Amino acid sequence: PRKTYRNDPFPTVPKHFLPHFIRGAIDGDGSISRGRTVQKWIFNYCGSELFVKGFHDAIQAETNAFPQPTRKQKKQDCWYTTWTRYHYLLAIQKWLYPHPDVICGNRKKLLWSQMAEEYSKKKLKLFRRWHSHLLPPFPPSS
Repeated sequence: PRKTYRNDPFPTVPKHFLPHFIRGAIDGDGSISRGRTVQKWIFNYCGSELFVKGFHDAIQAETNAFPQPTRKQKKQDCWYTTWTRYHYLLAIQKWLYPHPDVICGNRKKLLWSQMAEEYSKKKLKLFRRWHSHLLPPFPPSS
């Protein structure tokens, strides 16, 4: 059935099934990509107003990852919710893919793991820069 002009609400999903439901929704109408102009990762989801607001509330409640405000795309009846901060993206990734054997679309799973690997390295570099006084000195190179 055509869903374009329907404004179905986000369904009530039992908490233990929620990551599976969200992964399925992302595989259909979500995207994880690297920005073209600013080299950072972006997670978007597009859908009807009520569904997108429920989607954004469910992820926020489970991961404490706060998205940008939902917004309507110009000249279309499509609403978006977006996450861009790396610590929020890492929290969502850990919740959606708690172990490598999770059944899901492989293309999106690969993108999420690329993002997590890149941001984990970035996080380690930032930690070392901000907390260098707490780390033991590196052994001398031979």
